[in-house]
Amino acid sequence: MLPNSIGSGLIGGTCPARGVQLSAWGRRFGPLILASFLGSALFFTTVAQAFDLNDVNIQAKQLAASGYVATPKIPEALSQIDQATFDRIAIKPSAALWPSARFGISPIAAGFMYQQPVSLYEVTAQSVAPVVFDKAKFDWPSPAFAQMVPANLGFAGFSVDYPLTGQDSHDVMITFLGGAQFGVVAANQVPGAHARGVAIDTGLPQGEKFPMFTKFWLVRPESTDSQLTIYALLDGESLTGAYEFVVRPNGDQVDVQVTANLFPRNGISRVGLAPMSTMYYYGQIGQRPAGQWRPAAYESDGLLMHTGEGNWVFRSLRNPSELRTNQFDADGIRGF
Repeated sequence: MLPNSIGSGLIGGTCPARGVQLSAWGRRFGPLILASFLGSALFFTTVAQAFDLNDVNIQAKQLAASGYVATPKIPEALSQIDQATFDRIAIKPSAALWPSARFGISPIAAGFMYQQPVSLYEVTAQSVAPVVFDKAKFDWPSPAFAQMVPANLGFAGFSVDYPLTGQDSHDVMITFLGGAQFGVVAANQVPGAHARGVAIDTGLPQGEKFPMFTKFWLVRPESTDSQLTIYALLDGESLTGAYEFVVRPNGDQVDVQVTANLFPRNGISRVGLAPMSTMYYYGQIGQRPAGQWRPAAYESDGLLMHTGEGNWVFRSLRNPSELRTNQFDADGIRGF
């Protein structure tokens, strides 16, 4: 039995047929909690570049005016591999982007449940160039496995490395994987909940949907820069989106400022901003399933909220036998 997927986020009403802008900054703290704080933060950039959020806005707006076309999926044989096999696929260290920079980019090959490839681009002051998939730049589980990988397989996403725990360390700081989610980890912490670009119709009878990130533009930083900028194009049946992520390591935390412009294709009953999702099977509270010897099995065990009044509220997760939605009224929420 697989763990259930649990989600949370800020839920809005009907989304009008125009661009909607949101700005948020977040950080991960504690071993299994992801907090997304609404507010403002001050960031500086020293990189002159040939591409910015306005260019993504243009693409997203044009895309919203046309019908939705799903990204072609990878060959079935590669989608049927298990987690252990997928984890053995890795880009060769010498083939990673910017291997000598403070911010390193490690593309991740498509496979397993990550079946819709994404496009990656490198942005400099002079140009925007595609990151071309090359199977020779990856280590595969076996020679026979490598032979069945098509030359144009594509990327499932990428991870960003940064020396979080020491000057010479290469720690995974943020990962965009599968097109629908991303996760941030600060120094000496472990992955927990993942954030998503936007959630559509969560808790409604027609079922929730998560539009996918289909393109990423990675702005190559200068050697002295203390932050990394990533642009992304979101595409789904209901809307498109243009995103900017400014990632800034800050001592024992990692700040991420997110700016997004959303362009609906049609009427949306419910839109969720700053959504998160996580996996939960069972925890220390409640009855342990029959035959399970572990004390708990989850990525996250609860939802922590910082209310507008300054109070902290924690609610433990459950694994119900049917769909259940919990709603919390929190005017002026500071974070969750």
